[in-house]
Amino acid sequence: MKALRSREEQLWAIFEGAGIGIAQTSLDGRVIRTNPKLPEMLGYSEQELQNRELIEFTHPIITIVLIMLVRFRERD
Repeated sequence: MKALRSREEQLWAIFEGAGIGIAQTSLDGRVIRTNPKLPEMLGYSEQELQNRELIEFTHPIITIVLIMLVRFRERD
């Protein structure tokens, strides 16, 4: 249990400290949480991004890849 907690803390440290924008989304692509860099990059607050669809903020090619990933996950 202690190892799991340590791993979780490491992942959150990476998420929070990353130099690139990262969003945690629901399976339908809505933003649940962001790291500090994403709102800074997009010029929004984290609250403004929450519950909006990630595809509103991504390049069309990235949107296609995201849709493909979600569909792949749904097959499993």
